[in-house]
Amino acid sequence: MSAFEEGWSMKFYTIKLPKFLGGFVKAILNTFQKN
Repeated sequence: MSAFEEGWSMKFYTIKLPKFLGGFVKAILNTFQKN
């Protein structure tokens, strides 16, 4: 893995993953609140 690829994957994980997890947690909380 090159340094460029490593930097890109770090950017991808630090930007995309929190958004994905945030949406995932919100969806779970919404299903619990409905019941």
